[in-house]
Amino acid sequence: MNKKIHAGLLGGLLSLSALHAQETTFVVEGNIANLPDGVEVSILTGETMPSKTLATTTAKDGHFRLTGAIDRPQLCTLITNNLKQTEQRGWSNDSIQWSYTSFFLTAPEQQVRAERYPYASEKNYNFTFDIVGGKPQADFTAYQRLLANYRPEEEEQAQWEFIRTNPTSPIAVYLANQLLERGYKLTTEQVDYLAAHIRVPEAPERMREFNEKLQYARHTTRGAALVNLDLTDLQGKTTTLKDILPKGKWVIVDFWASWCGMCLAAMPELREVERQYADRGLTVLAVSCDEKESAWRNAVAKKHMPWQQYRLTQQGFNDFFHKYQVGNGVPYLLFIAPDGRVVQAASNPQDIKRLLSEHIH
Repeated sequence: MNKKIHAGLLGGLLSLSALHAQETTFVVEGNIANLPDGVEVSILTGETMPSKTLATTTAKDGHFRLTGAIDRPQLCTLITNNLKQTEQRGWSNDSIQWSYTSFFLTAPEQQVRAERYPYASEKNYNFTFDIVGGKPQADFTAYQRLLANYRPEEEEQAQWEFIRTNPTSPIAVYLANQLLERGYKLTTEQVDYLAAHIRVPEAPERMREFNEKLQYARHTTRGAALVNLDLTDLQGKTTTLKDILPKGKWVIVDFWASWCGMCLAAMPELREVERQYADRGLTVLAVSCDEKESAWRNAVAKKHMPWQQYRLTQQGFNDFFHKYQVGNGVPYLLFIAPDGRVVQAASNPQDIKRLLSEHIH
């Protein structure tokens, strides 16, 4: 999973816009015949990092009841575990049992169902509860069933299929907001489609977020001009992303961070890609998202990166976070044509290789 860049900041900004939304009480209740006494049951938020615990309780006689307040239906995770039981009774670690169920928490009441709760010895790591109650959850369940027909790498196709068949669903605007993240991923036609079809009046906060994301996305569609970012180089000189682009060349801009394991793991493959296409005019540039200059410099020295190195200034970071909408992290790669326009964004070297094979012969 991609690293989060200040997802908490984004969550804070979005929550500010919802300060005046009226909170309503939720109740999530379960009756599962063989659910052991002492199992801890919790609800954690699922749309911001770090997650926040909304409610927690302990099962008794197969029953649990969780209550709290929310200002809108939201993606959450229902988590169960028997850690306290295992510790108190001196059981082995093999006895530890966890379950994770994603659902849309919706007031006022929802029911948690299961034919039976699996024993730890069964090693049923894919167990999830059935949760019912409210239209957002019903639609989310429908989306999950649709998603099960796709491979993991085809998730975006499932999102589009659900949106096209359910454009007025609260889950449609939730998915649309996901699609609008990470600039230069969508075509102009795709952004226009979302603008024309997403209409969910019962989800005003999500619609407000959608309209904000839409404005940024219109400037970062595939083939659009590069949105400029302020940078500094290793000598401490201030420059911009547009200024460092070599003229008339294909360019890969690798946005990375010293704390991002996936970014560091991808660099050898990017090095090989650059070597393979160097005679066809390909250049790689690296832009760090590190807030600490020392961390950036240490990583550059340690990894012996062969290409030019830059780091986002504070203003550059803010613009990257908002205008590029890279709220769910790095690695994030831009493939730029010789005319300076962005062909498309990518998240890994495999996507870059595909783009190279399509555009450089």
